[in-house]
Amino acid sequence: MANNVTVTQTSSSEDMAQTAARRLADMAEAAIKDHDHFSLALSGGNTPKRLYEILGQSPYAQRLTWDKIIFLLGDERLVPIDNKDSNYLMIKNSLLKTAPIREQNFLRVYTDLATPGACATDYELAIKKHLGVKNGEMPAIDLVLLGMGPDGHTASLFPGTDALEDIGHIVRANFVAKLNSWRITLTAAALRNARNVLFQVQGADKAVALKEVLEGKENQSLYPAQLLRGMPGKVEWLVDKEVSAGLRESLGSGSAGVKK
Repeated sequence: MANNVTVTQTSSSEDMAQTAARRLADMAEAAIKDHDHFSLALSGGNTPKRLYEILGQSPYAQRLTWDKIIFLLGDERLVPIDNKDSNYLMIKNSLLKTAPIREQNFLRVYTDLATPGACATDYELAIKKHLGVKNGEMPAIDLVLLGMGPDGHTASLFPGTDALEDIGHIVRANFVAKLNSWRITLTAAALRNARNVLFQVQGADKAVALKEVLEGKENQSLYPAQLLRGMPGKVEWLVDKEVSAGLRESLGSGSAGVKK
């Protein structure tokens, strides 16, 4: 495994969330010192919800320079923003509920446009505008938070879907046949250009996928999280005991180093 990839085993869901909060705060301070802002792509689902609650509380509510943080969504379900499946709604009810975030600093996906493609194009243009990205370039997002499903998907890059092949866009509308639904997602090209990626993955049902993503033969169409292999930025996987049980303990060719 590459030297820029770290696997850290956490003792509980709370430990994972607290560890993620510390990593995020350290990266935010370093980025703001370096280039006066911190761009952060948030993940959806259940796992990061506790992290978002922690960030809105002491000490992070006081420690973070909120007006210099630009928030993005790594992906979104194509549902109204008040739908229970909306990633934005989950973030609104956790992070936005308590953290002093300015509305103009939070770039949400507008899911009510005419077509899924229009939603993706609109979001890509918003990212380019707020992060100063020129045409033909990818944003260098300071930190992307990600999870991974039992099928190896990350963001809304699902196995066998068209978005896996997209190398020219920042954002893509992606139809997921097995869910019979559209998703709006950052592309693999955008994720790979991030300065830092932090995964939070837990549960025995994801152990096989995690082992394949970190140690298995390359099969990106089957395990999309493998698309982040070889990216130049830093990648850390926060995992629990159950999901990391099958990983090798030592660093070396084709193996993950597991910190405990």
